[in-house]
Amino acid sequence: MIRKLFIVAKGNSVAYRSLQNTVGLEPDVAIIYDRRSRIGGPDTTERRQASEIDEEVAAQGWAVFHNEAVEPLRESAMATTRYNKLREIWGMPKAKAQSPDR
Repeated sequence: MIRKLFIVAKGNSVAYRSLQNTVGLEPDVAIIYDRRSRIGGPDTTERRQASEIDEEVAAQGWAVFHNEAVEPLRESAMATTRYNKLREIWGMPKAKAQSPDR
């Protein structure tokens, strides 16, 4: 399930590519262009009114929506899985054997 949805302003390909390179491979992230129409005022078919997301897209060229409906345990399990994969790739330093006199 999508945990973070990045909405990028239409035509902002630089931000889109940057987000793809930095967070695009995360399994719970989606990055999309803003497809909503702004011509002629508010559209009655829109499911919501102007919001903080709209303001962020206008100000910085992108915004992120956090889906709070995803179960925290699932996120924790995903983090643990990622951590274990990184440990396999990089390996952990071997613990030094302690002398018996300590």
